[in-house]
Amino acid sequence: MVEMMKARAMREMREMRKARVRRHIVVMRKVRLRREMRKARLRREMMKAKLMKENKEHK
Repeated sequence: MVEMMKARAMREMREMRKARVRRHIVVMRKVRLRREMRKARLRREMMKAKLMKENKEHK
């Protein structure tokens, strides 16, 4: 009886750890995506600013 409970506890621990790792991976992916989006937006705004400056200089 005790052995069964121990085995079940071990299995549940492993499942919980697996679930936590999976959740951690998802969160990391979300964070990375958000960072990439921010970088892309910054790059786009820099390009826009450069274009605006060039247009002013042409006039």
